[in-house]
Amino acid sequence: MGQRYAIPRSYVEEIVFGSSDHVDFAEAGERQLMTFRGKRVPCLSLGEILGTETNQDTDWQDKTLVLIRLASEDVFALAVDRVYDHEDVVVKPIAPAIMETRLYAGTTLLDDGRPMMLLDLPSIAEQRQLVNEMRSSTRVDEEEQVERRKTHPVMLFTGLDGRRRAVRLELVRRIDTIAREAIDIEGARAQAVIDGAIFSLVGQEYGDLPEDKCRLLRLSDGECEVVYAVREVLDAADMDGDIIPSHGDTSVEGVTLIGDQPVPVIDGHALFAKHHAPRRTEQPMSCRLPADSDWARTILEPLVEAAGYRVSTDETEEADVAIELAENAPMASGPARRVIRLRPEPELPETADDTIYRYDRDALLDALKQARMGKTA
Repeated sequence: MGQRYAIPRSYVEEIVFGSSDHVDFAEAGERQLMTFRGKRVPCLSLGEILGTETNQDTDWQDKTLVLIRLASEDVFALAVDRVYDHEDVVVKPIAPAIMETRLYAGTTLLDDGRPMMLLDLPSIAEQRQLVNEMRSSTRVDEEEQVERRKTHPVMLFTGLDGRRRAVRLELVRRIDTIAREAIDIEGARAQAVIDGAIFSLVGQEYGDLPEDKCRLLRLSDGECEVVYAVREVLDAADMDGDIIPSHGDTSVEGVTLIGDQPVPVIDGHALFAKHHAPRRTEQPMSCRLPADSDWARTILEPLVEAAGYRVSTDETEEADVAIELAENAPMASGPARRVIRLRPEPELPETADDTIYRYDRDALLDALKQARMGKTA
């Protein structure tokens, strides 16, 4: 089919290949069954659920079988073409018309921006009579009671100090993973670079950042964004109880009970009041190059653009960065917030200076990165 779908990890008991010697298939009327580890369970093909094939047409031995255990303890096998990987995602609500199909529980975005639907496994199992009728009836009654209550969806996570916290789900735009080198902390200033953009970083005050990869919640108030450093993203949950206000910690709304455990809820209003800096739909940072240098135009310009800068030719504009050649006399060019000087020789001159060898790619890219992160020389 070529389309990817998501299922909650909490439902997955085991993953096996249909071609495994430990798996036996059998038919009982129109129902396909499989025996695995001495237990016989019904099988459903994802293609049959989506209407692209029937169970009778499915080549079961060519499928990957995901054993699903529902909260009702009912078990069935979902036959899919391939299992890719697991990752933390933010699930958003879907249109009521789509919800009425009882196939999907929400939608999310992959890291590359592609949409992905979350399968509603309990409803799918119920529609195909894979759930015990008495348990099914109880589940419907419970869902109706939950529907009558006013709930607030939140994202649960573990902070860098190991404590569980929650943030309202509507604030969470996505979940990112970046290298530790993309985070810069100096005094009270903490920033992270994601896809060439700089974000204010919060959450790092609770503990030490990992040495390699850092997990971040990207939060948005609709106008600006910040990223929150976490140890682990846990799950989405409904906050259906009262929040007991916290007067000692202005960073949280208060504490609520989720799963019979007290959980602090991040105060989005206070967070963005402190870090409100509307994101510009902006041009990249500007860099001015020597105007009369063929070398700068042919060699330097592509490197600067690949680093995420816009090459400026407007001498009246205050450039974010200006690159000068040390062998040339300083020219009267427009203003710049930072100047990077390149020397022609690989060896440092006898009188130490802050120049960079023009073919030291790593040093030049690092200088451009420092300028992007807001550092001074």
